[in-house]
Amino acid sequence: MLQKLYYIYDSKSESYTAPTVNPARGQAIRSFADAVNSKDQPSVLSQHPADFTLFEIGDFDPHSGVITLYDAKISVANGLDVKINHDLT
Repeated sequence: MLQKLYYIYDSKSESYTAPTVNPARGQAIRSFADAVNSKDQPSVLSQHPADFTLFEIGDFDPHSGVITLYDAKISVANGLDVKINHDLT
């Protein structure tokens, strides 16, 4: 089963994280949302969610080791899309 490749773009530093692999888009979004909403261990993502965007960039076949990059990256979510207002919860 193919897995998906993702990275996060930081608009302030104009740089990307190292790619990560997730079996499904929903899992990548959940991991990104967890980082953006972390209250126990605040990070630059949780402090500045608008600066970060999650992109899907390709497929990874864990059986053959083949990585296939898309012609264009797909914007999946900005940090503000997944930010929970902790003051209301």
